[in-house]
Amino acid sequence: LFIPVVFFPFNACRLGAPLRPTPWTSGQAATLATGQPSEQLDKVEFPHPVAEIVARKGSGLYQAERMKALACTEGLHAPLRLAMEKRIMKRIQPRLPGLYSHHPLAAQLDGTLDDIDVVDFLNPPEDAESVGMPQLLIERHLGIL
Repeated sequence: LFIPVVFFPFNACRLGAPLRPTPWTSGQAATLATGQPSEQLDKVEFPHPVAEIVARKGSGLYQAERMKALACTEGLHAPLRLAMEKRIMKRIQPRLPGLYSHHPLAAQLDGTLDDIDVVDFLNPPEDAESVGMPQLLIERHLGIL
């Protein structure tokens, strides 16, 4: 039995090593793998066209598209009602100034409650278990101090 052995060039067909930077990798690893200057590798390849649109134009465009779709399916009152509820939720402070609140209802209205972001797994400072002196924070909030 003869099994032919195929030799590939050094940079060809490397599994698991992206040759161009993606939104999840830095360009340094790709530069080390290919040996090409970083100017040629500055172009980011996105895994999906929607990811590219969101990265370039921000989430505002995505929210506008969602509101257009909601207006087409549910009627014009639905996006107006959501905008009014968001405005009301931004005015309400659900807790005293000493405790952090992430406005769960406002996050639900925005749709950010369903998203998993970097903040969800990196210990943000607002989730710390140590709380300052609430009386001083309230006095500062009221303008006494």
